[in-house]
Amino acid sequence: MAPYRYKALRNGEIRLLDLSAGETSSQLSCRIVHCSIDDPPLFEALSYTWGPPGDSHTISCDNEDICVTVNLKSALLRLRSPVLQRKLWIDQICINQDELQERNEQVALMGDIYRKAQQVLIWLGEEDEDSRFGLNYVQILLAELQPVFDNGLGEIKFSDLIKALGMPAIKGGAWNALGRIFERTWFRRLWVVQEAALAAVATVMCGSQTVPWQDLVKVCQCQVGSHDPEHEAHSSMLAIETQRERHERRLQSPFINILLLCSDFNCTDPRDKIFGLLGLTTDAGDPMLAPDYSLSVQEVYGKVTRFLMTRDKSLAVLGDVKEPKSLQGLPTWTPDWSIPLATQKTLGSRFRGRYDAAQSTQASVQFSDDLRTLFLDGVVVDSIYALGDILLSLPFHHLKILPQWESMVQSAQPYPTGEDSTTVLWRMLIADNGIRGVKSDQYHRDLYDSWHNINERNFSAVK
Repeated sequence: MAPYRYKALRNGEIRLLDLSAGETSSQLSCRIVHCSIDDPPLFEALSYTWGPPGDSHTISCDNEDICVTVNLKSALLRLRSPVLQRKLWIDQICINQDELQERNEQVALMGDIYRKAQQVLIWLGEEDEDSRFGLNYVQILLAELQPVFDNGLGEIKFSDLIKALGMPAIKGGAWNALGRIFERTWFRRLWVVQEAALAAVATVMCGSQTVPWQDLVKVCQCQVGSHDPEHEAHSSMLAIETQRERHERRLQSPFINILLLCSDFNCTDPRDKIFGLLGLTTDAGDPMLAPDYSLSVQEVYGKVTRFLMTRDKSLAVLGDVKEPKSLQGLPTWTPDWSIPLATQKTLGSRFRGRYDAAQSTQASVQFSDDLRTLFLDGVVVDSIYALGDILLSLPFHHLKILPQWESMVQSAQPYPTGEDSTTVLWRMLIADNGIRGVKSDQYHRDLYDSWHNINERNFSAVK
């Protein structure tokens, strides 16, 4: 058969896939229909991972051939009903991936698509021994724990509760099988955040097994903080659930917070670190955030940074800039969102909300004609009169640096706040974190004194 030829979409239209009924052994067959996103028929949307791009199969679509990845073909075989046609939205088929302008327009509609779907079907892949064992255990576990979820856990630890009920220990075989389910690639894919978070109803599929999304969420809550590091992938699911709860409660999240929360999720195209999350923000309609795959990654990240500065009249986004960057060619004031947050050490991402030196003042922001230079108005607060050496991750290096820093702080006395040099130093070392007050100050001062005394003894020992 000839390759499938897409018909152009009109403004506000999407495609839906009518998956024909068939027996397990019969060839997959489907047809594509157009409809308005404002008034679509009942349909289900698929959330899945594409899988390796070079490994594909053809299926029959309107008597023409259309290529799909192996993982999608497996999902379609499981989704196909033996007697009824099924209406689905699947990005790989319903978007003409070769038409750049269409991709831009359809990606901008994806938030609405997943919101309007009757159900979102989450395909984790084919089942194996672990998934069968783990998902069967989910039903047993929830049957025992449902009264606890209904009444609230209170101060009881899940591990103690599991032990009291005589159920397998959290690090036992069934729990390990569950942990390996959460390690599947779906839980690390960035696009799934909005796909699951916006769903009216979400059902998880693994081979022939299905389980409601909320049941898996409850299992995740049992496992948090009680599993080995290699089984911590379920934390991604809880990040998705956070966005889902905010959506259900109609709470708005600043786009910059969504970017940070989802920074550890993966996507093949770094531009999708922005475009793949637009369905979660009310800012999605702003032209500055419109998906545009004709732009380079650097141009996309620059546009988002300029949007956040000018819209909010705030420089908070500068707190997320880290050097060195992974992407070459980014302006110094533009964060590299392709880097996972876990690998970044910036005050902005770690302590956002704790510092507010500017208070209610608004930033005056301008950019050069080539959009690479940022111009700001500022207030001169103080002058730097000396620089200390950088603390390196070398054995005993802190024993050399600490006395130098102490000497520099002492030479700056009297300090403008009236605080003594030791207090100034320990507050600087912890980025002035913690609650100010007599008890808090004394606690941190005691910790610093103990650390200082240990360093002095070690310094004497290595001299």
